Amino acid sequence: MKYSGDREEVKPRPPIFMKPSLAGVLSLLFLVAVGVLWLRKSREEPAEAVTRPFLESQENRCPGRFYTVQDGDTLEALARRFYRDPRQWSTLARVNDIRDPRKLRAGRVIWVPDVESR
Repeated sequence: MKYSGDREEVKPRPPIFMKPSLAGVLSLLFLVAVGVLWLRKSREEPAEAVTRPFLESQENRCPGRFYTVQDGDTLEALARRFYRDPRQWSTLARVNDIRDPRKLRAGRVIWVPDVESR
């Protein structure tokens, strides 16, 4: 039997941000899908198409050659190969506008200036 002073037990309501709405879930799925497609596209895009205009301007400026980066190549190893001095990796980074030498991707075409033109 209920008395007039008794109240029903009220359960606390969860905050609004904890309730998943259909619109919120769909928005999140859309953003994830766009992110995945963007990553896939950036991996499929040939590196040569991105760097070719810059490299062609380098070719007109100083003698050298193009080199397509192979899997496992590092700037230090390429400097050792082309200049016989691994400390010259910064020359390759500067000429090819490589900001992070640890992110050298296979398939990227870089410009290797001749020893005399460095």
